[in-house]
Amino acid sequence: MILLITSLAKVQDCAKALQEVTAEDVQVAATVREAVTQLEAHEFSAVVLDQLLLDAEPDDVETVFKHIGAAVPVYSNFAISGIERVSRELRSACIGASENCCWPGMRPNRICAAS
Repeated sequence: MILLITSLAKVQDCAKALQEVTAEDVQVAATVREAVTQLEAHEFSAVVLDQLLLDAEPDDVETVFKHIGAAVPVYSNFAISGIERVSRELRSACIGASENCCWPGMRPNRICAAS
């Protein structure tokens, strides 16, 4: 499962695109507080963070990192990046950390084995 943290207006389109690329469920958090709640409740293979939230709430973002666990963090500037670019950044980040991702064509991990 992937956590998408952004207040982007077209967040559902982005979540759908990421789900199609990864074949994983995508959960959305519009605020850092929502993200922490999701991270406490679930285990994620990747967390996609909007750079704007990182800049706007730097102290609160530290709490996200305390709860991120084994998820691969992916940073993207949604103000200038299209959905396709965000998808590529996510895939590239997880190729480098494939033990945390279990998408088609990637080596399974403990998260995949549990689901």
